[in-house]
Amino acid sequence: MTLNLDEINLTLANAFNFLGKHLYASQWSGQELSCAPLLSPQDLDAKRAPIEKQVTELERQMDANPDNKQDLVTTRNALLHELWEIGEADEEYKGRYQVFERKLETEKVLLNGLTSKSLTANLDLSEKSRQRLQD
Repeated sequence: MTLNLDEINLTLANAFNFLGKHLYASQWSGQELSCAPLLSPQDLDAKRAPIEKQVTELERQMDANPDNKQDLVTTRNALLHELWEIGEADEEYKGRYQVFERKLETEKVLLNGLTSKSLTANLDLSEKSRQRLQD
């Protein structure tokens, strides 16, 4: 890949954003730079599955044992709260995960380009910056 950046003074964040736009065109939102890591929707579903199974079992026990219902309700509510904290792999989450995937792929391309020297970075530091690095 060839990106002509000779005449553009870029920070690493600018270079990342420029590369993302180059790779993804209109899909690139700019949110990729600051998005937080996310579990894949499949991993999120896998994390939720055992808890959801416990909730289903508790609800079955509540129906079968009305005398012991209060303790079961308390436990079920704690599990439901845990599910709420984990979140769901709904359409909004899947959209955020696509942003995160674009971030990961752009980071990979940028780092591979720099390490393979197919993409170079020129550091033109001011005299003051060079002094600090030497100290």
